[in-house]
Amino acid sequence: MPQICSQCALAQDDTQFRPGHRQCKTCQRVKRLVYHDAHREDILAKGRESSQAYREAHPGYQRENYLAHQEERLIYARTYYADHPEYFRQYRQDHGEDYRAWRNAHAEILRAYARAWREKHRERLRRYFRAYMRNYRTAFPVKSRAWNKAHPQQLRAINFAWRQRNRHKTREYSRRHNAMRRARKLNAPRLESIRHLDVAERDHWTCHICYKRVTKKTWSIDHLIPLSDGGSHTMDNVALAHKDCNSRRGARKTIPVQLRLLG
Repeated sequence: MPQICSQCALAQDDTQFRPGHRQCKTCQRVKRLVYHDAHREDILAKGRESSQAYREAHPGYQRENYLAHQEERLIYARTYYADHPEYFRQYRQDHGEDYRAWRNAHAEILRAYARAWREKHRERLRRYFRAYMRNYRTAFPVKSRAWNKAHPQQLRAINFAWRQRNRHKTREYSRRHNAMRRARKLNAPRLESIRHLDVAERDHWTCHICYKRVTKKTWSIDHLIPLSDGGSHTMDNVALAHKDCNSRRGARKTIPVQLRLLG
């Protein structure tokens, strides 16, 4: 049976009205939107206060709920992304510049967060990489080797282009590889893959011999107990030093400046 809305004065079906209301659902929705726009800050403030009070009353609920439904959220996100490709494509076109500008402005924070996440999940990443390479070699054992042999020029070009795009990774790999090879030749009792950046951050970018500031152009890794004297290539036996300070000291035995680090 048709009913007349008290707001828009239009005759509509009963299904367009909630029980006990004289306004249709459309008018009520518009009224709510107008109210929310006029009182947006108050509504958000009340919501934040309510959320904060709930978190204080249930300190572990949010974390437990996140872990309990992590797989469900992942499946939902993948399904939603697959069902709305046009929306996400248009969103990237409209907000791509803003997103890139935001990332450039917070580059240091993002790099620090990514570094901390990799350190926390190092074993997980290693297992994932081993499984990925194992599956890749199983799926493409002949194809990849055959392609590499048939296209040596293209392979060299691809490798060269990658090294040009990732020069910092190439330099870091060369430093670590050369240091490990030298330690093996000198029969070091223990070996670790050491990054210059990790040592520099641990030693606060200060030379342990002259106590002056060290930069990436002048840094080097000095073994407290030299490798020729049976020292190990590990984090507890290395310190940051200038190239000149390191070369002047040479392979002599530990000096008083270094004894403070050996404790």
